[in-house]
Amino acid sequence: MQRGLWGMLLAAWLGCGLVAPSMAAEPANLDGLLAGIEQGCAGNPTLTTLLQSLGTVSGQPPTVVPATQATLPPHLAESVGVPLRVAVNEDMFLLGVPVEGRWQGLNVTAITRTVSLSSPAGEFAIEVDGKPAEVEKILTHRLLFTAARVASADGQWEKRLASFVDGINGESTTAVVCPVPF
Repeated sequence: MQRGLWGMLLAAWLGCGLVAPSMAAEPANLDGLLAGIEQGCAGNPTLTTLLQSLGTVSGQPPTVVPATQATLPPHLAESVGVPLRVAVNEDMFLLGVPVEGRWQGLNVTAITRTVSLSSPAGEFAIEVDGKPAEVEKILTHRLLFTAARVASADGQWEKRLASFVDGINGESTTAVVCPVPF
């Protein structure tokens, strides 16, 4: 996706009935949930399960069915809200959950992924407070990012790092965007 598109998608998502999670006294520590992103956007089994649990493509003609509840470890359940689906166009959908947690010292506000009816490929994003340049500097200082091998539009393989793009509040939030790890 191009720069700024994640911001537009997430803003549309927020405008469609975002239900905030019921929060504990302190934001949850999401370092374990988001471990592995620095290693080629690989994620880990818990993150993969969460991303897959946000919705499925099924039926003929295919349609995207959003989840009613995200699959998470019990200690994170109170930090994640109700999943939501937003149509980007007739082929692509944004699935996500609002989050109140911290990852590498940054406030996380949402975890989302794109789903296409015509392609199994997609992207996921971690929405965090902070300007893209600041977030990239913080995360690349704390984590050693390596490239993921992803298929490009022409079917060739390419290496790609996480991208840091404007989030839902423009320059005040950042979407850390990766190809889906499954």
